[in-house]
Amino acid sequence: NSNVAQVLSGSMNVDVENFDAAAIDLLERLPSADYVAVDLEMTGIHAPAGSPGVLDGDSPEARYEKCARIAAHYGMIQVGVALFTKAPGDTVGSARWVARAYNFYVFPWPCEHSGAFHSVSFAIDSSAINFNRGHAMDFGRWMSKGVSYTDGPTEDRLKEALLGQPKRDTNERVTVNRPADKRVIDQFMTEVAAFDARKEKELKVPMLNKFLIRAIRESVQDKYPHLTIDKRDLPGQQPPFERVVLNVSEVEKEEVVQAGKEKNRKLLERIVGFRKVWTALAQQKKPLVVHNGLYDLLFLYHWLEAPLPRTLVEFKEGIHKLFPVIYDTKTLVSGPDPPLGNDTWLEALGKRLGSSTLCELDQDSIRYAQSAAHEAGYDAWMTGKVFSFFLAQADQPPSANLLFMIRNLWMLNLAPGKDPLVEPAPHAIFQLDSIEAGIQIQQLRMMLRPVLDMVPNAAGVDIKWTGDRAALLVVKSKDAAADEALRLKLVQWIQDHEVRGLLRGRSASHSGEPAAKRHRPDSVVAGKL
Repeated sequence: NSNVAQVLSGSMNVDVENFDAAAIDLLERLPSADYVAVDLEMTGIHAPAGSPGVLDGDSPEARYEKCARIAAHYGMIQVGVALFTKAPGDTVGSARWVARAYNFYVFPWPCEHSGAFHSVSFAIDSSAINFNRGHAMDFGRWMSKGVSYTDGPTEDRLKEALLGQPKRDTNERVTVNRPADKRVIDQFMTEVAAFDARKEKELKVPMLNKFLIRAIRESVQDKYPHLTIDKRDLPGQQPPFERVVLNVSEVEKEEVVQAGKEKNRKLLERIVGFRKVWTALAQQKKPLVVHNGLYDLLFLYHWLEAPLPRTLVEFKEGIHKLFPVIYDTKTLVSGPDPPLGNDTWLEALGKRLGSSTLCELDQDSIRYAQSAAHEAGYDAWMTGKVFSFFLAQADQPPSANLLFMIRNLWMLNLAPGKDPLVEPAPHAIFQLDSIEAGIQIQQLRMMLRPVLDMVPNAAGVDIKWTGDRAALLVVKSKDAAADEALRLKLVQWIQDHEVRGLLRGRSASHSGEPAAKRHRPDSVVAGKL
């Protein structure tokens, strides 16, 4: 549509002023897209004060609980959405996909409608704000023009309050006993009588408590059934509403009712805002592509779908139902033999693929031909571009639903099944508990040095803290014989240090199954103590 194209031409930055046009444009193009890449900029990703921080040795469950707490604590600044659609012709030497990127500024607007009040709070981390400021984030635009958003339960509650049928008052009539209250009511009813005699249209009701307002409403209905009392919202004013007595015809009454409904519908649409896009993405079930996307998915789920579930299992079920196919390009580019080099951060990958002809930007997204790193729309474009490399290289689709977790032994499997190890080849993993206070990783490494020197082909160990006095001891070896020899030496080493009171050791298992039931490669432990 030409009007939409005119509004969006030359810039895909989206705020409240062009959101309607951008949403129409995106929703019209979404059904024909092959996949969708998303990226977020947030107000913080560090653990709130007093909460445990992310540790290298976190189990998937522990990592989820920590990251979910962070996602619920902070808010979103930008959401980047990039649609990748097969290019016309798709001939050799031409681009295979055309990308259209949208950069949404999002900010949750309050709803101050009486009976439907809604407001949210979130924290701001100064380091995150400083980082985004260094990448030209327009915070004024974010706060003054950001597109509103809310989650599903809140949308349902507001819809019922704003658009549902008015609830009948089943309470008994009030009884006014206090002389002072009677005088207030009598005085106002005298004003109503004069107002009705003059055939005027409106009479303002004084600001009174709920009891007196109800008493006045009942008195007016009894004596002047042709009059009605209407409540009008006055956003941004104090008080934020007023009540008026209306002297209008039945036709005019219906017009007032319909005008109020239309006003409420527009208010609801404005408050829901970006959730409209989220809902469309979930309904279309297009493959969703992220880069190092655990936080992106947690923030999106919490702020646009529903409060994050208490357990990792429940979150996996929820996100998998919304998006059955999710690709994390951080998972695809990582591993023992990274296909795009050792630098797996998004900006480096984008530079490496700079001359790639697999993707091209459409004319309205062409400004992203120049780097705009850490703008959500640009990063979504880069994420989808990296994914196109794997689509072009693979005889079969890349591995889906494996979410990267930074500095962790596991990947999150978003589909049914266990969370696999990042490097499943022969490792033994031991849980070290009750480590003597004050012992540092370097000291543990020095203590382990004699064990490693005694075993040929031992590749070494990695120590990942899981708490103040607990860690995972990850034993890496080059062959099965070295693996078994190193395991036996470590059993003795742990037992020796248990006797000396420096630590306590045991086999570690994410699966929670008895050791006798564990088998490599699904096993996390290559032996038991």
